[in-house]
Amino acid sequence: MITLISDVDGTLLGDPAALNELNEYIAGHRDYFHLIYATGRDVTEMNRGIFTEGLIMPDAAILSTGSEIYTVESGAFLPDVQWESIISASWDKNKVEEAAKQVQGLMTQGKSEKLKVSYFIDPSAAEQIRCRFRKLFKEQGIKAKIIISHEKYLDIIPENCDKGKAAEFLIKKLDMSSDSSVVAGDSENDTDLFESFYHGIVVGNARHGLRLSTQNRDFYMAGTDYAAGVLEGLKYYMQRLK
Repeated sequence: MITLISDVDGTLLGDPAALNELNEYIAGHRDYFHLIYATGRDVTEMNRGIFTEGLIMPDAAILSTGSEIYTVESGAFLPDVQWESIISASWDKNKVEEAAKQVQGLMTQGKSEKLKVSYFIDPSAAEQIRCRFRKLFKEQGIKAKIIISHEKYLDIIPENCDKGKAAEFLIKKLDMSSDSSVVAGDSENDTDLFESFYHGIVVGNARHGLRLSTQNRDFYMAGTDYAAGVLEGLKYYMQRLK
């Protein structure tokens, strides 16, 4: 069995016709796939993707950039309280938000998530803002991780979590093999997935940051974009991992 761990926005979503083709392929081989979404979306946004954007129901989901894990039973998303307990031990959201008041150029994304704080930023100031946060976190003893993607989205999550760490935890808990797991992504916040697993699909529309971090490694570099690229890579790994 292959476990597909895929990002959503910019990876699966972006070409509805290609997504339908990928969904049909997975449905036709459903007994051979364990499907996990790994995304910055929260559970409400994830449900929207399933009911209005053409995503099929997964077996599990890694949400909020790795700070939440859900398994799926009878169409319901059930939170993994063990994962939350592990990563929340050193997390202080109030301190993070107070530190953010000292950083210029932030605009809140309007979300209220227990284990993630999110902002929009100006792409031209991305690295300056990252450095400012790192300095403040060091000075104030804040244990948190900064993840910037598409140069305009900034997520702050507990220091001991990300998409990759969450996927490793989930794969082990489900007693699945990491050797038969395939990740897929398009942007910088997927980098941790590729650092955690041996097999991966970089879709054709992937951002430069992800391409740079995955170069010279044995990942599948798709020639097509979005879900078409995932399907292209999936067919490749179906043959390779048999």
